[in-house]
Amino acid sequence: MRKEELEGGTTPLRTPITRDVVDHQDSMEHLKQGPARKGARMDISPGLTAERRQVVTPEQTAEHLGSGSASVFSTPSMVLLMELTALAAVDPHLPEGQQTVGIGLSVRHLAPTPVGMQVRCRAELQEVNGRRLIFHVQVWDEVELIGEGTHERAIVEARRFLERAEQKGARE
Repeated sequence: MRKEELEGGTTPLRTPITRDVVDHQDSMEHLKQGPARKGARMDISPGLTAERRQVVTPEQTAEHLGSGSASVFSTPSMVLLMELTALAAVDPHLPEGQQTVGIGLSVRHLAPTPVGMQVRCRAELQEVNGRRLIFHVQVWDEVELIGEGTHERAIVEARRFLERAEQKGARE
């Protein structure tokens, strides 16, 4: 993929971006604030998409994270980017008190990406089955497709989900 295409907001298939591109650092703030918007109604259907871009840093390498010895974009960092992108596609559409949690992931890491190169992830909601959401996720660097797969998320009541986790901690 040419650099102009990456910056111009199109995928290799020339599909226009349908959501704002969000910087990776901003994504962490979204998680702290919580996904729910007061008064929002749930309007989640197949076709929702989101894209995220980030520049690969030394902290995201396999060598740094211990998942390998190469100083390239790690699979754990790619998976995090995929999850955050899927999260960005649906969580803004959830009513207050609900959020999504990751429940499944099947991905292939296809090519290495060096530190300093920009990567772009696209998540598209493919299927809604009750509270279960299935996404197709793809990641490109400035040259080629570097990863793809399927990510599943479930819609949960945030309060009940956290209470359940806290009950586990109280058992000790």
